[in-house]
Amino acid sequence: MSDSQIPQFQLSAALHAHEKDVRAVAAVSSDVVFSASRDMSVIAWSRISNSEFAVLNRLSGHSHFVNALAVFPPSAEHPNGLVASGSSDKTINVYDASGVGTDPIYSLIGHTDNVCALYVSEDKTTLISGSWDKTVRIWKNFQLAQTLNGHEQAVWSVISFGDQVLSASADKSIKLWRDGRCVHTYKGHTDVVRGLALIPNGAGFLSCSNDGTVRRWTLDGDCLEELHGHTSFVYAVAVSHSGDIAASVGEDRSLRIWHGGRCVQTIYHPCTSVWCVNTLPNGDIVTGGSDGTIRLFSSSKDRVASNDVIEAFNNDVAKFAIPSNQVGDLDKSKIPSSDALLSPGKKDGEVKMVKVGDVVEAHQWVAGENRWEKIGEVVDAVGSGRKQTFAGREYDYVFDVEIGEGVPPLKLPYNANENPYVAAQDFITRNELPQEYLDQVANFITSNVQGVSLGPQSGYSDPFTGAGRYIPGGGAVTGSGSAGGSSAASSSATAAPRATNSSSLPFGLFQAANLVAINSKLMQFDSELKASNPGLALLDDETAAIEKVVAILQRPSESVFRLNFTQADLRVLYKVISTWPTAQRFPGIDLLRLVLPHTTLPMQNPDELARIFKSIVEEGGEGKAVDVNRMLATRAVSNLFATDAGRKFVFDRRFEALGWMKTASKGYEVNKNTAVALATVLFNYGLLTNSSVDEAFIIECLKVSTDFIGNVNDNEALFRAISALQHLVATDYLKEASQLLDLKTLVKSTAAKCSDSKVKSAATETLKRL
Repeated sequence: MSDSQIPQFQLSAALHAHEKDVRAVAAVSSDVVFSASRDMSVIAWSRISNSEFAVLNRLSGHSHFVNALAVFPPSAEHPNGLVASGSSDKTINVYDASGVGTDPIYSLIGHTDNVCALYVSEDKTTLISGSWDKTVRIWKNFQLAQTLNGHEQAVWSVISFGDQVLSASADKSIKLWRDGRCVHTYKGHTDVVRGLALIPNGAGFLSCSNDGTVRRWTLDGDCLEELHGHTSFVYAVAVSHSGDIAASVGEDRSLRIWHGGRCVQTIYHPCTSVWCVNTLPNGDIVTGGSDGTIRLFSSSKDRVASNDVIEAFNNDVAKFAIPSNQVGDLDKSKIPSSDALLSPGKKDGEVKMVKVGDVVEAHQWVAGENRWEKIGEVVDAVGSGRKQTFAGREYDYVFDVEIGEGVPPLKLPYNANENPYVAAQDFITRNELPQEYLDQVANFITSNVQGVSLGPQSGYSDPFTGAGRYIPGGGAVTGSGSAGGSSAASSSATAAPRATNSSSLPFGLFQAANLVAINSKLMQFDSELKASNPGLALLDDETAAIEKVVAILQRPSESVFRLNFTQADLRVLYKVISTWPTAQRFPGIDLLRLVLPHTTLPMQNPDELARIFKSIVEEGGEGKAVDVNRMLATRAVSNLFATDAGRKFVFDRRFEALGWMKTASKGYEVNKNTAVALATVLFNYGLLTNSSVDEAFIIECLKVSTDFIGNVNDNEALFRAISALQHLVATDYLKEASQLLDLKTLVKSTAAKCSDSKVKSAATETLKRL
């Protein structure tokens, strides 16, 4: 098919009846479509004209949201065909596809968690299902015939060809199953694999992923192509019945149409997420979105919607507010005016930002019509503070600081990724203030960007030398601005600055430490090794490196670390952590914890950093030494959230990191320091995923939180874990997932049993969001 023959799709119909997100769409024929929604219903739609559908019936039977559909063609026993639906109530219902009658003919029970994938086999007699319970199940004659175990995370999609089954999972893999066994694992995607689609005539299959790509594979397991175009998670993919055209949808609110390995058309939707896509026998494409609307698109002029309907759709798209976190950081001073739209685009679907007055608009190039089309206006993401300007630069915060009666307030600018001591020193120098104000100003910054204080933690006594000596990682948890190694300013300091600015919560970090004691303990262990095992002891230059790291940490700043901290220094820390005897490693882990908020060097080799964490948490044996090392490793993971590079590391490896945390935190029921560390990581992931929603991962966090809150007794740990829930349930879908886990009952009962006012307050705020 040449470029001139590639069909251009236009809106054919918009179907409105669902009250919540549409999670699945399926076609019985070109004239009958089914949709499934989080409103717990399945709706049958029947065509009443070329570009109109009407509700044929609303099918009942599920007690929670419905998010998977599959269609059985007509048979002798069921001449109208059947439609199967999977739900987070853990059941599969099967209905007559005629749409007559509202109750299921069969209900299949076996999965122990949300059923999110369904597929009917080529022989049209077998139903295949996938679930958050990590299994694939095979149903024959509507009876469970087989359970396939092997995935490490939720199964998001299933398809089959011949007697073989393919499954896609949140563990980033695709597995091929034959005769009940996994015979091949397809690797390539770097994030959760969300969807699969078979290409007709044995030409292979497509997969899509949270990594933003669509991939084409042979049935033998070779990846032939990576299709790039989506700018966020890709949730679903489908192939036309002819096999010429593929369609994908995702979090970037677009439907993208592919031909010959190229994106040939992009159609934006006026909703935050386009969850699902399928194709009809007549070649039309159907999508379902987070706005509860089903939309059909056709390349046939006979089935294109009226001009009024298309105009209304285009206006809705143009008016849609695009969160800034979907398009990255924008420097408005560098965005061109609307004159830039006078130049043609370079390819179909190209997006250009232009400034119209004070508004930033997004326009898409429509190659088939040789024009730019407005697809939305860029606004701040929900929960993000607007940048403020000071001295010609933009900052996350500009505080008004009152230094005395009758004196105009001074401006204190600060960016969230900045060291508070550096900002405080600049403020003192610029305003010629006494140097003794340094600690007070730095602590003022830290306290006023918090919003909610995570509070101090209890100390942990040195398991080898007793209380009152070196406490591994002991001290308070601070906000995302570094407080360095200095002690906090006295709370009785006078003329405390007053903030007139508030913003989002900071990440919880573990930064307080007694550096002299850490260095002393490490040198003591090194001296012991020189006598007992000289091959493991530090060389002279390695000893000097440790002393340099300790000195840098006395007054840490990004510039000091950039100029002085080297990969050679980092290797010395890794040597202590990975080669010294278990009971002597904790000072090295503690120094790594303190280093991570101030440098990006460890993240330059993420595989090595991951290996270090894995070696700590998976070390065999039991006892206090192993527990301490794992607790400190959990604190170190929490400190990774302090920098952009660290946050990328923990997000890219989020499932792996959560696995470390679950292993490292064994015994948190009795060890409050371990409990606080795990709760802080959960809190941080809640904040991070609030702007980068990955529902599969957040659900895993919710499961860990459920177990955690139900078993831990420490008030500080409970406070942080309950506070984390406020951010983990950022979408309606996740709120409904929390209902499945019965988090509301858990939080209520925990608050009722706890006398701590801070825990009760956090529970009250969390319950408002659940």
